[in-house]
Amino acid sequence: MTFIRKNGYALLSGMLVILPFIFNYLRGVSFYTAGAPVLGWPEGINMLLMAAGCYFILFRLVLIPSSYRRESLLGDYCFTQKQAWWIFTPLMLTLAVAVLKNISPVVFMNLVDEDGWVENLTVLFLFTGSGLMVANARRLPKRGLLARSDRWPLYMLALFLFVCGQEEISWGQRIFNFETPEGLANINYQHEFNLHNLYNLEYCKLMGVFYYWSAALLLILLPFLHAVSHLPEIWFARWKHIIADRGTLYCAVAFVNLNNSEWNCLYIQAMFFMTLFILMALAYRQSFSYTHFAFLVIFCLSHFIALTGYDMVTVKWYLSEYREAFVAFGYLVYAIELRFRRAIPAAE
Repeated sequence: MTFIRKNGYALLSGMLVILPFIFNYLRGVSFYTAGAPVLGWPEGINMLLMAAGCYFILFRLVLIPSSYRRESLLGDYCFTQKQAWWIFTPLMLTLAVAVLKNISPVVFMNLVDEDGWVENLTVLFLFTGSGLMVANARRLPKRGLLARSDRWPLYMLALFLFVCGQEEISWGQRIFNFETPEGLANINYQHEFNLHNLYNLEYCKLMGVFYYWSAALLLILLPFLHAVSHLPEIWFARWKHIIADRGTLYCAVAFVNLNNSEWNCLYIQAMFFMTLFILMALAYRQSFSYTHFAFLVIFCLSHFIALTGYDMVTVKWYLSEYREAFVAFGYLVYAIELRFRRAIPAAE
């Protein structure tokens, strides 16, 4: 009973998050269910359970023991007039994308054609972010922010961004126009030299889950925990000085909004509700200032507009291209932020 009383929030939140997956398994519904957003029974119940589970998880993280609470960084999450314009820009762009999807589907699709504007920007963000991460791994130890022996996460992230960028350009195939090997062409539905377009849809979607959730954890959840507690400094003591800051968090949340055909996927719902409650918690700690309240409203509005107007051809593939671009942009912002992070005093 003592264990249950002390860990009641954790047990309750875990049960609420697991139940939707159990219900879908019993109903024979795939983990990657796609299609028009459904809010009725039983999908609506699953959504509410997922929301409640995410709420209690974050609620428990905010109500951490007083010895772990952090107060000094909360002021860093307050907007200034000079910061507001660029912090709001990615979120306003997601709102524009959601509106464009509904009022001009042709333009919406043309922007994400193969080798179009959005895809080229995604590649640019990924390769630039990868190069900056390598530079950061070499520069940060000189500033006393990172030990040389602890640089490997930055090198791994640089490699990850490089591989993602190569996948976008089919490992140079779209530049050099070489032929796809017959064995790979037969199992790739675009007949290209890459792995994320294989006929094995479960494998491809698993890659998507890893791409989106790695960004959500690294660029949103970890910075939030760093803002409200010292736990990241305890769990990741050797890398506490390279945790993303508020600018990265607020820019990264943009990719969470663009959901439509994949909204029924439970991992997408979990990511959205986690981000929503994080923004609410930060706004609450800033007494719901005008800028924080406006940011929260635009976040919800763009998500609602993106959910409307389902069309398999327009939404299924094209909306995910925009989302991938915003993920890449979030990583680029993180790399740039590390590039200009100041050295810590020698006493620290």
